[in-house]
Amino acid sequence: MLRMKVFYTIATFREWREGLRGSVGFAPTMGNLHDGHMACLEYARLSANHSVVSIFVNPTQFAPTDDFTKYPRTLDDDLRLLKKEGCSAVFVPSVEEMYPAGASTKVIAGSMANGLEGDFRPGHFDGVATVCLKLFQIVEPSMVAFGSKDLQQMRVIEQMIDDFNMPIHLDAIPTCREASGLALSSRNRYLTPDAKVQASQLYRGLQDTLQLVLDGTPPDEAEVTTTKLLEEHGWTVDYLAVRDGATLGQVTPASIAIAVLGAAKLNGVRLIDNITRIRG
Repeated sequence: MLRMKVFYTIATFREWREGLRGSVGFAPTMGNLHDGHMACLEYARLSANHSVVSIFVNPTQFAPTDDFTKYPRTLDDDLRLLKKEGCSAVFVPSVEEMYPAGASTKVIAGSMANGLEGDFRPGHFDGVATVCLKLFQIVEPSMVAFGSKDLQQMRVIEQMIDDFNMPIHLDAIPTCREASGLALSSRNRYLTPDAKVQASQLYRGLQDTLQLVLDGTPPDEAEVTTTKLLEEHGWTVDYLAVRDGATLGQVTPASIAIAVLGAAKLNGVRLIDNITRIRG
């Protein structure tokens, strides 16, 4: 097995990248890695000649009310895990490396950023799109792997790739879940043991909403029904929305896939999740 390379600067990574032959699969992350990230790495590793993971907690996607400094950072554990899983190279830049003094250009995310998370986290997707564009320019991947748990984020990046004519294929990796159905997330570590058990209610709520719609309940009525049930169990619901799985617009008779997306707080911990079903 080839030794995993770790790079902390753009210059050293590019020097390594220029010597490669073959395709590169890429999984961008903010670290604190779990099985969901590993699924992205595995797909990238199997889809290309070389696999690259980035670990960068991106400050431009945090709102002023978010605490960038408290985001969990577990670099040593992350590197050991990536080495074990056969990653070719890891790019671990500092904030100063990615955003040097005087840098001011940014990407304005497209229409996929409107609504849902875009309403509750203004500017978040601009920060995501900006850092992804920068990483894509540095890594030069032929494919990128994104977890489906952040469906709207994935659609935003797909749109950017298409709009900027990038020679990159984006692959959606199924959401990894605990046995209870709770989607894996770095934020789960902030849940108490009891809250973690209760947190699976969000996933079940998405499933129930989808089933109501498939059984003929109008989407807006299904959304209200599930929202009330979650609130009765102590959740603060930011949104629970039935959308076209491809466009994130309203469901129409032409919609091939139906997605139910939700974001809600439990004991102050904000969780997001979604499920998508292809119409039969």
